[in-house]
Amino acid sequence: MGKGIRIGILAAFFLCLLRIAIGWHFLYEGLVKLESFRNPSDERKPFDAGPFLASATGPLRRYYVQFVPDPYGLNKLDRDTLLSQWDAIVEEYRERYGLSEEQVRRVREKLDELRKQVDDFFADQAVQVEIAEYRRLVERIREHERRQLEQGRWVEWGATELTQLRSQARERGQQLFKWIDGWTEELRETLESVVTEEQRQKLAEQRPWWALLLVQWPIPEDPVQRISLGVSYGLTIIGGLMLVGLFSRLSSLGAALFLLSVYLAHPPWPGLPEFSPDGGHYMIVNKELIEAIAALSLACLPTGRWIGLDALIRGLITRRLQYKLTGKADDAIRRPVPQPTSGKTPA
Repeated sequence: MGKGIRIGILAAFFLCLLRIAIGWHFLYEGLVKLESFRNPSDERKPFDAGPFLASATGPLRRYYVQFVPDPYGLNKLDRDTLLSQWDAIVEEYRERYGLSEEQVRRVREKLDELRKQVDDFFADQAVQVEIAEYRRLVERIREHERRQLEQGRWVEWGATELTQLRSQARERGQQLFKWIDGWTEELRETLESVVTEEQRQKLAEQRPWWALLLVQWPIPEDPVQRISLGVSYGLTIIGGLMLVGLFSRLSSLGAALFLLSVYLAHPPWPGLPEFSPDGGHYMIVNKELIEAIAALSLACLPTGRWIGLDALIRGLITRRLQYKLTGKADDAIRRPVPQPTSGKTPA
């Protein structure tokens, strides 16, 4: 065996370029998600990881669905529960911004208007039939899932019936939730409209120094919202580190683990439901797996020392610290090299 494999300059350049490309992908994706929290709009809602977690079909499904309290949205199809959730939203805004009585009154007027629409919605006989059918579909899905867990099956191989049931439930749910989600959004828009700039500024001044790094304060209590916020920051941090070549191996490993978690949630394996948000067609290998393999390769190579801030840290800190601890000289510590003598005195 030789002493090692030598990498040429051109190969090192393209490996660094690969690291920068993956880092840019992560960084931009994370920044877009953070911006959706900071400045939500009708076209760009705040990033929500709930649908991805709830629809997972791969080996990680049993873990991901635990983070979603109500993956099928059944609580929204109960009038009293829905109204309680709306009251909780109003109370959250009142405590967060210190809303005045006049502001609360304006919100309550909108809330009364929405309650009338909710009462009419749930009083409709056709709607009740749709809700009952949707609940039956969800119960059948859960029964299938319980049987799979009892059998120790992590992956839904060939689960065509379960796939069809989920498809039917998704179609029926979209029709029912369209109205309810729209009313909830109206309530939030009303709450945002009554909050004054002075109240927003006062809340900002009350934040601890570390909260300035967050786009949402207080930290949301909902586990799905916390995961969504954590994913957004994780993508941004990993992407930024890979882009500048700082802790390049560790950040590349983090990118690979994240991509593998995405891949194992919806793997394009034979017999599993097809999940392709970009409209592509995959068999076993998809873009997430390819990028994960590339990131794992980068985690095995010191690309940050070739082009990146890791080279600066190694030159200024790491090598000198190593020399002090071990006494071994390296090329970061320039030491005079004695010249060999022949024993003759020069003329």
